[in-house]
Amino acid sequence: MLIRQTIIFAAILAALAVVLPALAAPGPDDRLPNVAPAMEDARYWADKLADKNRLILDKVGIDAFNTAVRQHMPPLVYDLTAYPQALDKKVLTYMLRQAKLPARAVYSGGSPVPASFFTALQEQVNLAGIKDSNDVRYAFAVTRASVRRFPTAQGVFDSPGDSEFDTFQETIVDPAEPLLVLHQSRDGRWYYVQVRNYRGWVAAGDVALALGREVWLAYASRPDFLVVTGKNLRVQVGDDARPLFFAMGARLPLAGGDAARGYRVELPARGGDGTVVFRQVTLPSGADVVRGYLPFTRENLLRQAFKMKGVRYGWGGLYEGVDCSAFVMDVYRTFGILLPRNADQQLAAAGQAEDYRGLTPAAKSKAIRALEPGDALFTAYHVVLYVGGDQSRAYVIHALPAYRDPGSQRKVAVMRVVLSDVSLPLSDGRSLLETLIGSNRFAVD
Repeated sequence: MLIRQTIIFAAILAALAVVLPALAAPGPDDRLPNVAPAMEDARYWADKLADKNRLILDKVGIDAFNTAVRQHMPPLVYDLTAYPQALDKKVLTYMLRQAKLPARAVYSGGSPVPASFFTALQEQVNLAGIKDSNDVRYAFAVTRASVRRFPTAQGVFDSPGDSEFDTFQETIVDPAEPLLVLHQSRDGRWYYVQVRNYRGWVAAGDVALALGREVWLAYASRPDFLVVTGKNLRVQVGDDARPLFFAMGARLPLAGGDAARGYRVELPARGGDGTVVFRQVTLPSGADVVRGYLPFTRENLLRQAFKMKGVRYGWGGLYEGVDCSAFVMDVYRTFGILLPRNADQQLAAAGQAEDYRGLTPAAKSKAIRALEPGDALFTAYHVVLYVGGDQSRAYVIHALPAYRDPGSQRKVAVMRVVLSDVSLPLSDGRSLLETLIGSNRFAVD
């Protein structure tokens, strides 16, 4: 399940080969080479399209696409409502053993991680606690929760000075997101969970258990819901110290109200015994949400992508940010399109994929001109969304860690969602165009 994460992670670190400085909010002088001020607005690109409001897929088409994704990638993307209600020992053991410990020296807090840490970690995985038959438990995330490779919150890094790329960080789940509990750590403080497109460890305190499958199913399958269409949404719940943070594309089950007076949503919380209680919260009027999903059009794709411009880069969703594949996934889920989590999986997903390996830069440029705004382009370890062409240049929007300045040749830490053209040199000095290996249009053939 956790396929090629170590390979992808190592490639990113090798490409960066730089200690990233403290981050500042993006300003007007942070524009990348070949990007004019007018280009930073989605309308600049949408107005180039004659059919910007044409539906790419309707609901029937989107449902068919999601079904195709699940059928094409059965070990990666699941319909949780159809998941087995129990796992036998062999299957669960295999799942847990897919996560590999680092084969080289790693660091935490600038110091090497001792072997004793990994010995204790293996004990916490609790293979001894697996039964011949293991009931699946039904639950919800009650906060923005990290999904970890192992049952620990301790960050583990490939170099002493790194604090950005935690090798144990896999992804994030939103508050109210349904999940399945498959196993728990030896000390009971971590749950091994299945979400719709990932498996990993979540802190038990971030999870509320449902009182049976029927309670879980009624909430998880509620037909009336809101979708977050802003770059994020913060919701204050009662006297809680911190508001809940929802990323773009998150679903919130609707309890009543309207856009003018404020929608009411029902959110799960963790009761004293760890089981779920539901609380109703009224969103402020003007919250950037929509009832149901957005119409899947090129203009809406551009609008959603450009709303994310300037959002902090966060590996695996750390720091309330997005990495490159989460950016793509979050934009597309505002339309109800469910993509795999990682970039290599998104390239291999159902859709209309094209292989660029073996093509010359000129041939790649020709292939890009055949794309439409919102189509995805891939390198071996990065994914971007094409937005259009301007004066013979092809432009993309993406969550970018760093690039190499064409003039000084120094590496520049970006760490946010930006607009660039495909001639931008990446950290290894090669242009984005040179490193492209393919594209995918996320629609049924």
